[in-house]
Amino acid sequence: MNRPLKRPPAGRDIHEAHRASTPLELLFDLCFAIGISVAASNFAHAAAQGRIGHALFGFGFSFFAVWWAWMNFTWYASAYDNDDGIHRLLTLTQILGALIMATGIPDIYAETPRNGTVVVGYATMRVALVAMWLRAARGDPARRRTCLRYATTIALLQLAWIAGALFVPAADLLLYYPVLLVAELAVPVWAERAGQTPWHPHHIADRYAAFAIIVLGEGLVGTVAAIQSVQATEGWSFDLALVGGVGTALTFCLWWIYFIIPHGAALAARRAVALRWGYGSAFVFASLAAMGSGLHVAADAIGHPHAHAAPLVLALIALPILVFELVCVAVYAALAAFDGAHLALALFNALQFAAVIAAAAAGAPFVACLALLLAGPLAIIAFDIRVGARRRARALQALAADASGHPAS
Repeated sequence: MNRPLKRPPAGRDIHEAHRASTPLELLFDLCFAIGISVAASNFAHAAAQGRIGHALFGFGFSFFAVWWAWMNFTWYASAYDNDDGIHRLLTLTQILGALIMATGIPDIYAETPRNGTVVVGYATMRVALVAMWLRAARGDPARRRTCLRYATTIALLQLAWIAGALFVPAADLLLYYPVLLVAELAVPVWAERAGQTPWHPHHIADRYAAFAIIVLGEGLVGTVAAIQSVQATEGWSFDLALVGGVGTALTFCLWWIYFIIPHGAALAARRAVALRWGYGSAFVFASLAAMGSGLHVAADAIGHPHAHAAPLVLALIALPILVFELVCVAVYAALAAFDGAHLALALFNALQFAAVIAAAAAGAPFVACLALLLAGPLAIIAFDIRVGARRRARALQALAADASGHPAS
């Protein structure tokens, strides 16, 4: 099929049937998975060395950069992907930027963090994104103002990032960068006030689902790599096999819980909550990546038990799971309805996780405590199977009724 090099991106149909991720978007995701993998593995190494402060700073900075660049392209493509030659070339430019950024992520975790390579990669992606928004401004006159707001603010903020990397002393970056992060988060809020872009609810839900699966998969990759390293030097053991089994089971449970939420159907009925949902999902993704890093540390702890404190390793797994559960409750509340039962289960899990960590501190076997972390997510899944599915169906029925203007029967 002949593909035009240049075609105006006039905006997609928000009611388009069967809209899903394109092959180009899936390739885009695969390249961004490299950045997630590098951020997670460096977090695991820094945490295993006891450099918790460096681990948290490096993970927060690098994961935000990866997620924010991915998210900006995703929402643009949902609204204006016309798949012409120029769109593909600009997407390739963003992929190159993501790979450059991935190579610089380890520098963020150093004793003296360096961010030059990350900023270069980020700038490469942002320049391409500005060009995309300028094309959309020409191709969609009705939303020209919105598109120009995106283009100008992204360009100005990118200049501020570059200025920070070149001129701001390292000691002042902890004050400078949070201001830029807040400004970045404010861009969609301000731009969309001039007119909402024609993003597709089911397509966006599909894109976020793909990102969640990628993050979960990268956690398993890191865990398997750590298990292989220990197995090569120490050989197989029951404890090592159990870590692999529990890690896989935890990953599967969190996948199940994420897909309990009817993201696409709820967004179709409540487009106004899209920004809250999108920002809240960042904490979902970050917690999934952090849990994967914790599992990596757990596998390494089997081979080097004296270099790791069991309570700390368990906390590196349990706390991200707890954050994930609480954010899922908040996301569901924003999309459909507040569910007090799931919130109560998450809070009960917090107590259970605390008891498991305390038991490890008192000398309980590490792998037994790790296995007990499964109890919380399994309880949420069991509750949803028995009760939650019916509640969710009623909530979706009410949303559909509100959207149509007819009362639910």
